[in-house]
Amino acid sequence: MNDSMKFSSGHRDKEEDHSKVLGLEDIAQFESRSVPEPLQLPTDNPNELLEKNKRQKFIISLEAMEHKRIMAYEARKWVGVLVYKEINDRLGYLGKVQAYDEVTKLYKIMYDEESYEELTKEEMMKIVASPHLACEYLALKETKEKEQVEKIKTTKAKSSAKRKKRSSMRQFNTKEKAKKTKASDYVPLAFSEKKRDDYYWY
Repeated sequence: MNDSMKFSSGHRDKEEDHSKVLGLEDIAQFESRSVPEPLQLPTDNPNELLEKNKRQKFIISLEAMEHKRIMAYEARKWVGVLVYKEINDRLGYLGKVQAYDEVTKLYKIMYDEESYEELTKEEMMKIVASPHLACEYLALKETKEKEQVEKIKTTKAKSSAKRKKRSSMRQFNTKEKAKKTKASDYVPLAFSEKKRDDYYWY
């Protein structure tokens, strides 16, 4: 009897192990799960899905355009910034960011020697002038502008004085000529004939 009980219990254990090997428990758990609802496509209007895709693409393109506009606006903030390109320890060139090209995404750097080059943002950031150098450059530029203004004023004053001198010389020469004019030899007729004299015979 003990042997039969051992056999039956052993047989039952083998069946349980066999069911685990076959994955029957996993299958039962899988079947007990809730089945998700199938994807519902628009059957009434087939073009609805296409229109939705078009709207999504349009929204994406608008977002891309807005992002591009913001990036271009941020890039243009660097226009007007002073740069200093050092060739060696003794030679360097001062310049200014003149413009930004949205197509090539390059900055146009204009130097004082009327030369220019186009650089990327990374290259441009390496040569941005320090605040101390920028202040010196602006002070020097202001001094040069004042000197030019003073030079223009001096030139205008000299030209105005020359014009006044010439006009006064003309007036003096005119007076001298008026004094030296001779008396005219023209003698006017004392009397003029009248029309009624034609009817008289002498």
